[in-house]
Amino acid sequence: MGGFLRPLLGPPARHLLRLARDRHYRAWRNLELRMGRVPRHTPRSVRTLGLDLTVPDAPSFLDAFREIFVDRSLAFPSWAQPPRILDLGANLGLSVLYFLREHPDARITALEPDPDLFDVLERNVRSNGGKAVSLRRQAVWSDSRTLRFLPDGADGGRILAGGASPGAIEVEAVDAAALFDEGPYDVIKMDIEGAERVVLPALKDRLGSVRYLFMEVHAERGERAALASLIAPIEAAGLEVQIQTVRCPAHPFLDPPSSDPFSLILHVYGVRR
Repeated sequence: MGGFLRPLLGPPARHLLRLARDRHYRAWRNLELRMGRVPRHTPRSVRTLGLDLTVPDAPSFLDAFREIFVDRSLAFPSWAQPPRILDLGANLGLSVLYFLREHPDARITALEPDPDLFDVLERNVRSNGGKAVSLRRQAVWSDSRTLRFLPDGADGGRILAGGASPGAIEVEAVDAAALFDEGPYDVIKMDIEGAERVVLPALKDRLGSVRYLFMEVHAERGERAALASLIAPIEAAGLEVQIQTVRCPAHPFLDPPSSDPFSLILHVYGVRR
């Protein structure tokens, strides 16, 4: 259909057109129909797009599936050599499986500190063709140490900066820069629930090889986002910065505080032109 007609199409018509043309959108809508009312933290097994998946939490899975497979938030072009990808915060493995689908020869190292989610990650990746992916049950930090980690059984597990919290566990953390001792990475995906404020500055001297960087930035309510400390290392490495807003108040001056712990979530991209 010609582009000049698209402004005339209402949401129902655009929805039907996308259902007809986009198999990833169809898959996501089908998953929504099947899982949209499933309570949080209710495990399910699903098959979609030829993938057999264990899903520990339906709402976070649906959000991630749309973001990764429908909106293609992690898409990057191919080149002559297989890309080397570092996935920090691999969760249940959707990002790894997307990378493998788009770049079958990619060499991937994926880290996930939540022990229960790591078991799901391993099951999902190994049962869907990711035999050669290096999976590590570790957090990532500015040095190697033991950290306190608060799991949530979904996509919100996070490192605790200090103090005790019910349900917290100890996890092994690896020095982010040391991961590059095994060789340079072409692509970095980082979704580590606030720990990016520690990890990315620690990587500043290792980003010279990186072509594409994706980072989800989380700003906790009442805490400075410190965006400058995250943008500076990316630009210093010669990467062009692009930013997309995922969550923020519609009217920051007027809206009352939300109960959500994160007042701002951004997708920050670094692209080597």
